Amino acid sequence: MLLLARILSESSADESALRILVDAFLGVKTTHVAMSLESRGWPAVRNILPAISKWLQYRTDAEGLVVVVDSNHTYLSGDEPKNRLRDFRELVQRCQQQLKPVSGRVPLKIAVGVAAPAIEAWWLCKSHPQVNEVAWEKGLVENREPYSKLELKRQLYGSDYRSLELITRKMTEAAQIIAGDLPALERAFPEGFGTLAKELRSWRRIG
Repeated sequence: MLLLARILSESSADESALRILVDAFLGVKTTHVAMSLESRGWPAVRNILPAISKWLQYRTDAEGLVVVVDSNHTYLSGDEPKNRLRDFRELVQRCQQQLKPVSGRVPLKIAVGVAAPAIEAWWLCKSHPQVNEVAWEKGLVENREPYSKLELKRQLYGSDYRSLELITRKMTEAAQIIAGDLPALERAFPEGFGTLAKELRSWRRIG
């Protein structure tokens, strides 16, 4: 079973909450692979992903890398030109193709997920059932927002003035609730979280 993993997302708060989901999905407490990273958004995640995958493969004993970013106003399904899930999956495939085998260990596994429109939507799906992937993508097609990223943040954090400590606490509290009903999260976000879930299932079978 997977023991060493790196979670890569747009902030350290995201990563703390996501590890709760990953551990719940795999049924094992993963060990964090530490590295120094500054605050970052999705472009930074995209840009550093090739270097991080190589570092994990050649310089650590990490077995897996989980990558999650926000979709913002891009699509997750269909043939739309702006599809962040498709773009990140293609990037992951290129990264894995560039990794050379290392004697005595299996290739690094990489799983990717994209939260629509932001990761706060995942944490709110139990308490706010109207927050879901279908509603958001329908709004993109109709050129309207069923809710905004700002509204999601206000609902989760309860304030417009948010410290990293508050964000981390609220996210991890919500993640602990969601971890108890992962199928609900997959139903609400079948592409963005469903893709991640499918890859994590394959890790679980390998383990």
